[in-house]
Amino acid sequence: TRIVSDSDVSGHCLSIVQDPVEPKLLFLGTENGLYVSFDKGINWNHWEHDYPNISTMDLKIHPRENDLIIGTFARAAYILDDITPLREKAASGSSAFQSKLQIISTPDTYLASSGRDPGVRFPGDMKWRGANRWSGARIQYYCEMPEKKKEEDKDEKKDEKVNKKGGDGKKATVHILTLDGDSLRTFTTEPDTTGINLTRWGLDTKGVRRPSRKERKKDDDQPGGGMTVATGTYKVVMEFRGEKDSSEVTVHYDPRLEFDAKAHAAQEVLFKRWEAMVSKADQGFEQTKLGLKTIKAVKQSLSNVEDSLKKDVITLADSLRKEIMKIQDLYMHPKDAKGYLDDNHLLGTYIWKSRSYIMTGSQAPGANAEVALVFAEGKVDETVSMINELFGAGWTVWREQVEALESSPFEDMEKIN
Repeated sequence: TRIVSDSDVSGHCLSIVQDPVEPKLLFLGTENGLYVSFDKGINWNHWEHDYPNISTMDLKIHPRENDLIIGTFARAAYILDDITPLREKAASGSSAFQSKLQIISTPDTYLASSGRDPGVRFPGDMKWRGANRWSGARIQYYCEMPEKKKEEDKDEKKDEKVNKKGGDGKKATVHILTLDGDSLRTFTTEPDTTGINLTRWGLDTKGVRRPSRKERKKDDDQPGGGMTVATGTYKVVMEFRGEKDSSEVTVHYDPRLEFDAKAHAAQEVLFKRWEAMVSKADQGFEQTKLGLKTIKAVKQSLSNVEDSLKKDVITLADSLRKEIMKIQDLYMHPKDAKGYLDDNHLLGTYIWKSRSYIMTGSQAPGANAEVALVFAEGKVDETVSMINELFGAGWTVWREQVEALESSPFEDMEKIN
């Protein structure tokens, strides 16, 4: 029975493969790209996502990874990761993806160990590397994006209602929990389109904020990732525009290595101390940023005050500003720093070095980890003490001076005779 005609595809047919799990799912390679059928060849769809219209010479479906492997003519190889959503589409036909939000696939994932390639450290342009699939748990889901409205006020009202349910109307929220319901990580992802989308969980727990010169957004309530989770099964809960769905994902350890639960637990104990230290350092740095903002705002507000009245206030403000910037430079290099700079004395260096001693891969942290952490904690305490001292007596005196000034923008108006 002929299942492909000139009206179905473009170019000569070069390869075809039938899914061994779902017989209705077919992939076809032609001179002009890749085609897929969900009904055993009755209808064909041109695949246009991240794949060019090139000679598709060979097709294989990996029996373990559920990936479609594509061989082209002189244009390298491609891999379509995890065709599970396409299988579900083929199996269910028109009844597939009836829900507005549906988690389709969360395949098992691995805590893989990696290292630098042997040989030169910086290969430059003399060594070609293909792009690897990014690590972490892959979460494939179907969702329906909201339709764009012409009237902006209706959109705003609708988004306000969505905000109460969770999310901003454009982003989906993903929660990672233990099977007992304990929350480990929460992050957001923005779907690309109505249809099948992909996001990932980096196999980490909730982290803490870290000192940075960048301005922090008011609605940024999601710090970066923290400690890597142990092996086991976790629950994935996704929310989008009032809809919710859940699934489970199993995390395995690198099959080339043996997972040491005691070593992981030992790392976790020290890592919690490390996060508490980083959080303290971050609070101090944010306070210095607020101090600089306050000084700038006060100086602007005093623009209408006579120089003789505000002289002492401005002098003290400039002095405080210099002290604050000195403390910030203890954390990290200035924004405009150039050239080779020694960073061994920076607080950030002590913080990250201690982390490297704690996260020792599959082994428990040694005595050096405790020493490095204690030393870093001491440096953080020392720096935070300087911040507390600065915003103590000196800052209080300056504030009293500012509040004592009458900085009204109104000038006396004389009657014109």
